[in-house]
Amino acid sequence: TFSRGMQIASVEERLKLEPAVDGQITWEGRTLTFTPSQPWPSGGAVRVSLEAGGRASGLLALPMPEAYSWSFDVAAPRLAYLYPTSGPAGLYSLNLITGEIQTLVPESENVLDFDVSATGIDIYYTSAPGDGSTVLHRFNILGGGDQVLLGCDQAICRAGRISPTGD
Repeated sequence: TFSRGMQIASVEERLKLEPAVDGQITWEGRTLTFTPSQPWPSGGAVRVSLEAGGRASGLLALPMPEAYSWSFDVAAPRLAYLYPTSGPAGLYSLNLITGEIQTLVPESENVLDFDVSATGIDIYYTSAPGDGSTVLHRFNILGGGDQVLLGCDQAICRAGRISPTGD
């Protein structure tokens, strides 16, 4: 998102992606969005740079004086699952590339069910502490921890689902 309207061509010709991928650039007001044609390669980093010189629109079409760059990592695909099926279950993650298994929530929490946000960053799950109640949690896989969202005392609240917009 730019602080002012930009001359679109002057910005797009200065935008570089590594690794280079085909995709579509769209503008909504002062916000540029790049959507790749294919998913980013998993397990790698993507570097984005915008060279100096992109021009503002309007009467004073001043150029951007500095280049900007940033990067982000693309996570490897994972599969979340409950185990075991014959008793109190924990929540686990399987890295589909390396085969590494990570315990997200231990079996001692007695996880009943879960749902994953559209971003794949938050997992919402229901646990049953054993006193006749249930608890709805949000677990952030990027290290944001486990947050209790709702306690259902003397009730069984199950199958909570997150909306596609995260509401």
